[in-house]
Amino acid sequence: MAKIKNLKGEELQEVIDNINFEPNSNYLLVTVNEVESENGLEMFSETELSLDEWQYVIASGPRSPYRAGDKVYLNLNKLVKRVPDPTDRTKLVEQITIIPYPYKNYMLTFLDDNSILGKLGTDTINLKA
Repeated sequence: MAKIKNLKGEELQEVIDNINFEPNSNYLLVTVNEVESENGLEMFSETELSLDEWQYVIASGPRSPYRAGDKVYLNLNKLVKRVPDPTDRTKLVEQITIIPYPYKNYMLTFLDDNSILGKLGTDTINLKA
């Protein structure tokens, strides 16, 4: 699998402008950005969770309160499942379960708005400003 590239800035706005996709009902299409440090992406082992709680909405369904460009805070507990450890079937590990939607060099995912705890500020982020 190719390295997932974080989506932000002008690239984020370009994807929002060109995605041409509307999720059903209260579903959202959001970024799958990993946690970043000051020096770039943080390193995690394969068993550690590296999904950033803060993601961007790319597209939203007609009944969702969130809109494209919103920076939202995910409830990662709703996305985590305990599964058998591939190296030791007697142990359980936590794994994030998403519905992947590959788009160009980026990975996006579908979530329902119950997986969102809130959004940053009151306005949609205008990346063109």
